[in-house]
Amino acid sequence: MNLKSLRLSYSMKISLDIHLRLLEELENMKSRLKKELKSLCEKERYREMVNSKKNCSGIGWLSAIRFTLEWGELSPSVPKARLLVCWHHFRVSES
Repeated sequence: MNLKSLRLSYSMKISLDIHLRLLEELENMKSRLKKELKSLCEKERYREMVNSKKNCSGIGWLSAIRFTLEWGELSPSVPKARLLVCWHHFRVSES
């Protein structure tokens, strides 16, 4: 059933229409934001850091770019790297 075809009062139809438009606009914003984040993954400035995070099991491109933008570069000697590993319940291998 299509929400727009429901038998509603005039005021309810207006309210529903407004909410559906807002939802559509939010979906468009989400799509544009994800495209922009995806393009940041390919930029030279972020590519290596994103790829290193994506090598961790369970971390995709979206999490990798978000971690990169928030935390910057992580290396095993930096406590934030261990926090990331613990947060995802990964086992840190000692070399």
